[in-house]
Amino acid sequence: KLSILSAIRLAGLPYTLIDIGVWYQVFIPRLPSGRTDHARMPYIDDRIVGDGAQPFALTDLRDVGAYVAQIVGDPRTLNRRVFVYTEVLSMNEMWEVMERVSGEEPERGYEVIESCRQRLEASSEPLTHPSNIADVATFNMGQYRISWCIREDSTPKYANYLGYLDIWDLFPAFPRGKSLRQFYAEVVWGQSAGV
Repeated sequence: KLSILSAIRLAGLPYTLIDIGVWYQVFIPRLPSGRTDHARMPYIDDRIVGDGAQPFALTDLRDVGAYVAQIVGDPRTLNRRVFVYTEVLSMNEMWEVMERVSGEEPERGYEVIESCRQRLEASSEPLTHPSNIADVATFNMGQYRISWCIREDSTPKYANYLGYLDIWDLFPAFPRGKSLRQFYAEVVWGQSAGV
């Protein structure tokens, strides 16, 4: 992504780079009743990473279009980077939201950071063999999980440090997208399918 942005800048082309929080659809806790199984991504490891206390930005995938349209239509975002999110929660908080919505205690599996790193190291040539989808998925999700859940790279504070504009500073009156609570309620009651 950074090499593409560098090429755009070197060519003098106008741009707006938009970084969007993690999709709600990625982390749907498993319930003992199975009421979330229809929406869960089968290849996504949804165990809580580390102690689960690190916050990260979250967004409903279905709200991305409205956010992007608002951002690209504003001249203040030209040649700038914008950080987009609806909520900032930790994995523990996400599981608590599911428990409140469903009335069930979600399964809480934990992944220690060392096992995440070991999976990355065991992944055979993930970047040079794109036909090996399992390794690519393992490698990419491992990198994301460390970034989001350990290093806290996906937070408004870190985005501000990197020079991003915050969507809510730019557009305080713009309607926020669906809350995680609303999304989980849709999943639990069968009104929302997975990705």
